[in-house]
Amino acid sequence: MVTNCDIKNMTDEAKIKPLDYMKTDIPKLGGPAQRALYNAGLTSIAKLSKAKESDIADLHGMGPSSIKILKQALKDKGKTFRK
Repeated sequence: MVTNCDIKNMTDEAKIKPLDYMKTDIPKLGGPAQRALYNAGLTSIAKLSKAKESDIADLHGMGPSSIKILKQALKDKGKTFRK
């Protein structure tokens, strides 16, 4: 299950800015999908690859088109969702 990131380890910038303003290698998604990833602490492809696709799909705001974009972004980096 995806859990929220540890707030103590986040930079001040990460605490106040949504995913689209952060330096991230995750492609731009719709606002609800971006907030879902941010709130789950998934702010990079490396972190995303440690999550199960089904858990990401269950996040509120995450739709099929966002999952498709994320799968392609993972593939481009030679990664996949965790099995």
